This record gives sequence, structure tokens and C-alpha cells, in this order.
Amino acid sequence: MSQESLQTIFVGAVAIVLVAQTVVLFLAARFVVRVRKPLEELIANTCETIRIMRRRAEHLDLTLEQIDQTVRNRMEQADSVTKELLDQSHLQALALERLLSDLLETFEYVTRETGRSARNLIRRAHALNAGARAAAECLFSRGR
Repeated sequence: MSQESLQTIFVGAVAIVLVAQTVVLFLAARFVVRVRKPLEELIANTCETIRIMRRRAEHLDLTLEQIDQTVRNRMEQADSVTKELLDQSHLQALALERLLSDLLETFEYVTRETGRSARNLIRRAHALNAGARAAAECLFSRGR
């Protein structure tokens, strides 16, 4: 083999390698072009999703703050209403205790007065009975 044929073989091999590299680079470029558009769409969708999620998170933070403030306000109102109810219940319990005490005193007074009146009636009845016996004895004993 001559030097020229070796050079021709070498140039042919280099040409084949260059053609193969060009084909591979073309296929790689074509793949990148095909993948780039869906990848850009995926990145754009991901960015939009992240923006939406940030807005929702901010809205959720505001909503949670409003709920927290509302709950605190309601708890303060419930505390004041509870305190007022307890105060009123205490006053009503004192009034009921006073009423029952007065009622008991009235019952005791009525019982004492009823007993005293009954004793007086019984004494008077005994006195009338004794007077009637004495009158009957006087009437019936004179005639004898």
C-alpha cells in the first residue's frame, strides 16, 4: 500500500467519523429542539403553579389571621357574657336565699301564732265547758 492510499483511507475514515458526528449532533439538536418546547411549557406551568400557590398561601394567611381574630373576639365576648351571667346568678342565689329565709321565718311565726291561738281556743273552750257545767249544776242542783 502506498502512502496515498493510506491517506485516502485515513481521510475516508475521518470523513465517516465526521459524518457520524454530524448525524449524532443533528439528532441531538433535533432532540433538544423537540424536548425544549415541552420543557419550556413544563417550566412555565410550574412557575404559574408556584405563583398561584403563593397567592393562595397569602390569602390563606390572611384568612387564618381573620379567623384567629374572630375567635379571639368571640372568646372575649364569651368571657364577658359568662362573667355577667355568673354575677347575675350569684345575685339571684342571694335573693333566693333571702326569700327562703324570710319564708322560713314566716312559717315559724305562723306556726307559733297558730299554736298560741289553738291553746287560747282550747283554754276558752275549757273555760266555756267549765262555765256550762257550773251553770248546769246550779240550775239542776237548786231544784233538788
